[in-house]
Amino acid sequence: MAVSGLVSDGYQIATILRDAAINSSFVYKQEARVSQLCAATTRKLQSCTQHSSRRPYGVGIVLAGVDESGVQLHQIMPTGESYECEAISIGSRSQASKTYLEKRLKNLPSMTLDELVLLSLSALREACPDGKLDAESCTLGAVHAGEFRLLGDSDVHRYLSLINHRNG
Repeated sequence: MAVSGLVSDGYQIATILRDAAINSSFVYKQEARVSQLCAATTRKLQSCTQHSSRRPYGVGIVLAGVDESGVQLHQIMPTGESYECEAISIGSRSQASKTYLEKRLKNLPSMTLDELVLLSLSALREACPDGKLDAESCTLGAVHAGEFRLLGDSDVHRYLSLINHRNG
């Protein structure tokens, strides 16, 4: 899960997702499907738009996961709308990243994990006002081959140096 917006709202949504995953494991004795977690999140976000006494959540979410259906990526809007995506960017200045990714969508299925990470970082760099992206300002996570893996700082530095070498 990646969020853009109010940190406290993102924390609450992360708790909702965690509770839904635990509930599925406890009640059904199986891991929750990504689509179920997405639906639980959208119900919670959308319910706040139904009453004038409740403040809508101020957070956009990217939810990625792997289940029996394969790798899935969902964008969840603060209003409770959700979209299944092949590639997505959220947050301020995200349109530049989205445009960069859209131009390269046809190549996604044939890309290796390294190529996908490089593509993601290049798209993220497109959203930087000065075009400079450093390892201190980003964290990388990858959903690949049925598992989620958080990449370390050394990996981030290596990928960023590859991008800079390509462009410089």
